This record gives sequence, structure tokens and C-alpha cells, in this order.
Amino acid sequence: MSDQPTLGQTETIAELLRLSRRSSEAVPIRRYFVQQDDRVVDNGRQTTNTRGPLASLVRTSQTSALDLLLLVYAVTSGGDYGTTHYATTWSRALGKSFVAKGAAAQVSRLWRQLEDLRLIERANDGRRAKVTKLLEDGSGQPYTNPGGDTGLRNIYFKLPYAYWTDGWHTRLALPAKALLLAGMSRRKHEFAISDRSFARWYGFSPATVARGRKQLVGEGLLIPTRCTLEVNLHSPDMTGLETRQQYTFAAPFDLNLSIDEEKALAARPADETTVTPEDFLFAQPGRISMPTRKATA
Repeated sequence: MSDQPTLGQTETIAELLRLSRRSSEAVPIRRYFVQQDDRVVDNGRQTTNTRGPLASLVRTSQTSALDLLLLVYAVTSGGDYGTTHYATTWSRALGKSFVAKGAAAQVSRLWRQLEDLRLIERANDGRRAKVTKLLEDGSGQPYTNPGGDTGLRNIYFKLPYAYWTDGWHTRLALPAKALLLAGMSRRKHEFAISDRSFARWYGFSPATVARGRKQLVGEGLLIPTRCTLEVNLHSPDMTGLETRQQYTFAAPFDLNLSIDEEKALAARPADETTVTPEDFLFAQPGRISMPTRKATA
């Protein structure tokens, strides 16, 4: 048995990130990986399929496949967006402790899962595998830099390297990872998290949303900020109003804001207060303004 030390998970990931040579230390990921807006026909009726490939990984509990995919997204920053390494390198990056043969089989199964979702393509390069990332929407199309086009399909959010360097890739369970990606993809300073709405929009179960929110709040990454009152005519409440708890991300995951959101945040009064339905019903004119948009169920 060799006494040669083995590179650990933390050191392996650090070297992979270093080799990516990203000056921003953040990984761009198209929003279509998390949520899409594709019109589909089901039994003669046109419906909207909003689930991105992330939903498939979450619903089948493919934590390791998601971890591997996010690493591929991080390390492939240019050229043909491919990366070539031994299976043992990826195995160490995932925190697995397999012998070389076992590592190859395990990592190969994960690659196949990602190939089936048309998120990567793989080719042999001697004893190593070259993995090339494809478009995040699962279309199987070649990857392009999302920063080069302003179309809807190229809207993206950024996952900071701190996700790995601060150890969140190991501390967060799959529901929290899914909700983290979904929340950042909204590119808002504040947003509400409804178990049913998020389940419908992103293809997660309501229980997954609830578990993810609980861990993110418990870890201090998702911070409750204020409550807002919104119109909800589908609510059984007699007021026709619904109180929505708003959340914001803590650093380092607070880096995703759209241009419109940055402008709205700059214009928002600094003295906004938390309100309740009773505040709304008994407020003096002008104290609390009625939201202009209709809330979803």
C-alpha cells in the first residue's frame, strides 16, 4: 500500500477552479437550466412547460450528478467549453473514496445521467474522458457564452466560487441547492417563496421547497426581510389579501440583480416597514399602498 498522500476534495476543487482562469470567480448559468417558458401541446391543449433540467435532477435525487455538472460549468470557461480529466480527479472533487476502477464506474454513471439530459457530451481521450458542456436548457445544442446575446434564452445568473471555497457544496442538501439556484435565477433583491408556486414554476415538490427554505434560512444564507400585502382572489381569506414573507440572499449569493431590479432598489424608500393584514384594513389613507400586481396562488 502506498504511503503517498492523496489530494483531498477541497484541494482538488481549488485546483480545478484555478485552472478555469475565471477573473470574476463566478459561474454564469442560463436561467433556462432552472426554469423555461416553452409552449407544448398536451392532448390537444397548449400548455406552458416551465421545468428546466434542474427539476429532473432534483425529482430523481441526483445530488452527485448536480454537483458534477456545476463543477463542469465552473471549469469550462472558454475554447470549446470542454475539460479532460481522469475519473479519479472527478471522484475526489465529489468527495468520493473509490479505488481507481470503482471511481471510473461511478463517475461514468453520473456522466451518462447528464448525457441523457443532453447537458454534456463525452468522448474518450486515452484513459481520460473529455467532457464538453452543452446549452443549459437540455436542447443538446452547442454551448455559447450567454453574455454575447440579450435574448430571453440568454438571461443568466451567476454562482460564485464561494459556493465551493466556503464549503456550501458539502453543507447544503439537495433541496437547499435547488432553491438556491432557483432563487438566484430570479435576479431580484427580494422575493417571496410560496411552496406551491415554486413547486409549479420549477418542477420541485412543495416539500422540497419547504425543506430547502428551512435549511437556507437556518444557515443564514436566506434572510427574511419584510412582509408585503398582495391581492389574491383565490385565497379563502375574507379580506382577499395575502401576506407574503419576503426574503433576500446574504453574501456571497446576493450578486444577481437585473438592471430593472437595481433601479427599483435604488428608488425604494429606506423606511419601508413590515405590515400585516390588520395594518392594511385599518390604515390611514396613504399609509400603506395597494400592490398593483395580482399575486399568484
